[in-house]
Amino acid sequence: MLKKISIFLITAILALSSSIGVFAAQPNFKDTKVNAWYYPYMSKMVDRGGISGYPDNTFRPNNTMTNAEFITTIVGATIGKQEKTAKHWASGYFKAAKKNEMLLGDEMQESDWNKPITRQKMAVVIARTTEKVLKEELLADADKFQSELKDYAEMCDYCKPYILQAYGKGIISGYPDGTFGGSKTATRAEVCSMLTRMLEPKDRTTGKVVEKDKTGAVKDIITNPQDIFFGDHLTTYVISDPKLWNMELGEDEFSKHVIMNDPGLDCFIIDGKVVDSFGCIKMTDGRYAVEYELLLHKENMQGRLPIDITKVDYIGSYDSVNPVLTLIPNPFKK
Repeated sequence: MLKKISIFLITAILALSSSIGVFAAQPNFKDTKVNAWYYPYMSKMVDRGGISGYPDNTFRPNNTMTNAEFITTIVGATIGKQEKTAKHWASGYFKAAKKNEMLLGDEMQESDWNKPITRQKMAVVIARTTEKVLKEELLADADKFQSELKDYAEMCDYCKPYILQAYGKGIISGYPDGTFGGSKTATRAEVCSMLTRMLEPKDRTTGKVVEKDKTGAVKDIITNPQDIFFGDHLTTYVISDPKLWNMELGEDEFSKHVIMNDPGLDCFIIDGKVVDSFGCIKMTDGRYAVEYELLLHKENMQGRLPIDITKVDYIGSYDSVNPVLTLIPNPFKK
């Protein structure tokens, strides 16, 4: 029976350190922390000139973003800084957005510039930007994602094809309840996350249709279920959508790890066999760093080999009470 390895030194240090990489320019806003979930995305947007802080040296990550702020951020990050062309401070950015077909016609009239932007309007601009500015090809089969979004019928009609593109490409995720939430707003932190995924496809979650809620017997998909803690108790598996787990890869001087939402007790499944992880450490942002390769004291790994994250089929999540094993298709598999 596989056991988790308690690595007290690494746990103590990782709990206090960032699990996300080092960036060329690390902003030092007084209301942000390096280990906050949004920090790497915010750093990239600041570095690209898409967004900045306030005069009091705050970033205010939880502030709702307005239409003007969003257009300024996406134009600044893709086209560059724009000079004011009219009375409103963002006028030059709106002019650039229209020139580059990120906005069409009378979309976002000036009377709406200071109002909160909705997720469906963000999807429209993001989808156009990926096509017109970043020169990405459109998804030819985006319509297949309609069935994944429970509130598809409630979205504005002209927004729908753009939402399917942004969602299908893994730029804007849905909510755990299966909705897209087109009429909802987004915070400055969330927008930094979206636009980073727009600019860097490697950071996107998979856009393929996942067989969510597919269930079956654990023994039919895993050949060594007895090697999972309380394996005899686990009888059923369910496939979960990776988009719901806020997953990314992290690495520091101590380990390589998957950063994700509440994994409970976790394991990796490769070629139908379960492999234990080395440790699971809760971070200050509420997510967990699930180690798969130790970089410190490799000689003390008790004979265990590092896990090649690109070969993992599923990341498993379970507890000692619920007999259901949640299997998350690995978005980092190559």
